[in-house]
Amino acid sequence: MNNLYKIVLDIKSKHSIHIYKAFKPDTLINPPDCNTEINTHNNTVTLTIECKRITLLRALTNSYFSIISMIKHILEELEHESTKYTTGSTTTTSPVSSS
Repeated sequence: MNNLYKIVLDIKSKHSIHIYKAFKPDTLINPPDCNTEINTHNNTVTLTIECKRITLLRALTNSYFSIISMIKHILEELEHESTKYTTGSTTTTSPVSSS
């Protein structure tokens, strides 16, 4: 029996092009018996994962979820930092005296 297991993930984000560019290198090298494709269109990144063994599909999907989570966190932090500077908020610090 030659089954093919497949998962298609659609990630909708205003940062889809950044997610695509950050994620693309990880989709170029696949485990044996697996294939991964990534595309972006209209603020959506579509990730398609196909494997002949369900255990490989699960492992690859878990790995990709971890990468997606990391990219999302980085983009949120960058957006937060850029908002801090564009809203004109300032931070003041007092000098530390050494005794």
